[in-house]
Amino acid sequence: MKTELPKHYLSLLIPSNQVENRILQMGNRITRDLTNDNPVVIAIKEGGVTFDNKISKVLYKNNYKFDRGVLGVSSYGNGTESNRSPKVTVPLNVDVAGRKVIVNEDIVDTGETMAFVIDLLIKSGASSVLINTLLWKPSREIIKVPIYQNGFEIPDKFVVGEGIDWADNYRTKCGIWVVNMLVATV
Repeated sequence: MKTELPKHYLSLLIPSNQVENRILQMGNRITRDLTNDNPVVIAIKEGGVTFDNKISKVLYKNNYKFDRGVLGVSSYGNGTESNRSPKVTVPLNVDVAGRKVIVNEDIVDTGETMAFVIDLLIKSGASSVLINTLLWKPSREIIKVPIYQNGFEIPDKFVVGEGIDWADNYRTKCGIWVVNMLVATV
């Protein structure tokens, strides 16, 4: 069930054709850079699943060999700000022991969630972890995490679309949109 949201409007930040073109470039780079690695590619639920599916489609078209997995981690709940306490919501469903892991995430901002994920995967035996993110907000960075690729560097705005939601709203919207809150006037 979708949560009732405060009054707001959306403004386009990145059109869907730019998102699609960048994802194609990112998938091609993985194929080129990691030719013989046979990594485990992990989607971070929920938002990273859309991005992961699009990247994986490029990898499949390139006949790239990899295994897929899912890990659910959340630090937002229904809010627009990270609660800075990442937690596992869906356990890792694939063995990563001794394997290179590529994590497909929708957005990296504070770095806290990705630091948590990297630590979890290394403790699970991954030989290395590469972060592949659609969006990156360097201005919000609290913990510096190594990012293999980022699709777009964005300003410190709350965004939705391309798998990124706000309380289960806008996840399927094409393109990246800024959420602008309307201020009540008296």
